Amino acid sequence: MWPGPSGRSGGRALRAVLDTNVWVSGLILPNRIPGQVPLALRHRRFDAVASWELAEEVVEVLRRPRITRYGITEDDVADVLVLMAPLLPGVEANVEIRDPDDAKVVGAALAGRADAIVTGDRDILDDPDLRRWLEHHGVEVLTPAEFLRALNG
Repeated sequence: MWPGPSGRSGGRALRAVLDTNVWVSGLILPNRIPGQVPLALRHRRFDAVASWELAEEVVEVLRRPRITRYGITEDDVADVLVLMAPLLPGVEANVEIRDPDDAKVVGAALAGRADAIVTGDRDILDDPDLRRWLEHHGVEVLTPAEFLRALNG
């Protein structure tokens, strides 16, 4: 049962989109807050929502030289893709988004009927119009720390 930060409870597992920065930070900082989010997914504490576009972006970012210097391997990339397994078809969001690259995250949330987007991206976190629009569609925007607090009750 998902008792979200706004007190909503639906009797089903929370469905959340993890932004690319959460996947990457989770691998780089496995023992810190970002790493606890993918770990919570492994323990099936929530259901992940993703899209092909989001998966492609995660793979592309994880293969960047400045990221691989943290010891990210192809096995790590494959592991993330396994966690993102139920990939959904892309969907267009009819909302203005500051960073067009974030449309993948918003689209995945809508297509997968997510309860939350978990992100550290300031373009999403600091956009009140986008957040209101997402809330109207039943999607909360949470930082990794807020998400873990909500999961832990």
